Amino acid sequence: MSISEKLTSVRWKVNDVQIGVGLSVVQDCDLDNIITLNPDSTVLFDRGVNLCDTLEQRMVTSYWQLKDDGKKINLMGWEYEIAVLSKEDLRLWLRNYVTPNYDTLDIYMMFKSVPR
Repeated sequence: MSISEKLTSVRWKVNDVQIGVGLSVVQDCDLDNIITLNPDSTVLFDRGVNLCDTLEQRMVTSYWQLKDDGKKINLMGWEYEIAVLSKEDLRLWLRNYVTPNYDTLDIYMMFKSVPR
C-alpha cells in the first residue's frame, strides 16, 4: 500500500499535540477533531461538536499534498514531516514553528485511525 493510500484509507482523530519534548498542549475540545484526507487531494477538517472557540467553523475544507518522496506532507498550508505512519497511528512533526513572539518551537501532532 502506498503512503497516499495509507493516509486516505482511514480518517485520523486527534490523539495528542505536544510542543518541545513531550509537553502536551491538547485541549479536551481538540479530542473529537477528525481529519479526512481524500484521494483527490482535498482534506476535510471536522472540529467535532466540542469547539474550542464559538467563532470556529466546525468543518473546514482544504488541500493536502505529499512532498519529498512521501517524507513530508503539506496539510492545510503547513508543511509537516511524517514521523510515523502505520495502520493505527499518524504522527506529524512541524519543525521550527515561529510563534507571534518569535520563539521557535517543534510541534508534534498525533492521530489515531478511525474507520471511514
